[in-house]
Amino acid sequence: MYSVDTLGTAERLQNQIPESTMLSLARMGFGFSLDTFQREVSGRKLVIASDKDTGEPAGYAITSIGQPDEETMIYYIAVASGMRNQGLGRQIVSSCVTMARETAASALITHPAGEGADKFFRTCGFVDSPHVARYLELSMLP
Repeated sequence: MYSVDTLGTAERLQNQIPESTMLSLARMGFGFSLDTFQREVSGRKLVIASDKDTGEPAGYAITSIGQPDEETMIYYIAVASGMRNQGLGRQIVSSCVTMARETAASALITHPAGEGADKFFRTCGFVDSPHVARYLELSMLP
């Protein structure tokens, strides 16, 4: 069982998340160095999925902060290789949707990197963005 938490920006995370956890997240999915990962998270929100029993990170998303009536962007989403195809990615996206709704964002958007990511986001309800070519979006409007 996993818990998914929306955390604050990188500036607030420095004291909340151990460096070893940040390094695990950095290597997951995209193989970032710790410095690159911290730069990518800087000024953005981090959504982390962790094993409820061990606390080990199992996946994450990096999103924009989100403002009322603006789009919230999912920049990156990653799930540990041994945890894929178990619904964890959907849980992470669901947390991103909740966060976007809480900030009154107009839509949640992403630019999928590759066919697999495109298919994944489409199964989560994303459609071609009418505003930006090669982006997918999920409207938050009723």
